[in-house]
Amino acid sequence: MIQLRGGGFISLKNYFELSFKECSELLKARNDERIRNFFYNKHLISLKEHLTFIKSLKKDSKKSYFAIYHNDKFLGSINFKHKDKELEFGFYANADIKGLGRLMEQLSIFYAFHVLGAKRLVLEVFEKNSKVINLHKKFGFTLCATFYKNGDKILKMYLENPDFDKNLQAGK
Repeated sequence: MIQLRGGGFISLKNYFELSFKECSELLKARNDERIRNFFYNKHLISLKEHLTFIKSLKKDSKKSYFAIYHNDKFLGSINFKHKDKELEFGFYANADIKGLGRLMEQLSIFYAFHVLGAKRLVLEVFEKNSKVINLHKKFGFTLCATFYKNGDKILKMYLENPDFDKNLQAGK
């Protein structure tokens, strides 16, 4: 939990800890057309499929999924896939609340580098999602590859942890 200067708290809640109501809210946000159009899996996800996915995460130690809340208000979701010291991540913000991208990016970077100790943070983004590409660039992400998936051009970007070698030397 992170206390904000202006009041209130930001919390990351592991998908395993979500109530049924929170799982349903998460699914509703994920199925929103404004969100799902920027995922590889664009179909409407059923509640059963969603709950099965969450259950499968318990068996996969390489993946971490978190719902993000400000007090009790759902802001979005962040996910990480662990690959040694490289971490793949993605997020989506509640489409009904404008201006959350910067916060989601900051939380992702902080958690990846300072909690998980990742050396490099990587992501994939649709080329047509210029708003998010520009956000990533503002935070220092660099393009490292492009490829096509299901007919869509995908950009792969990365950000190095500037403190990784210092932390390694300090024994962190």
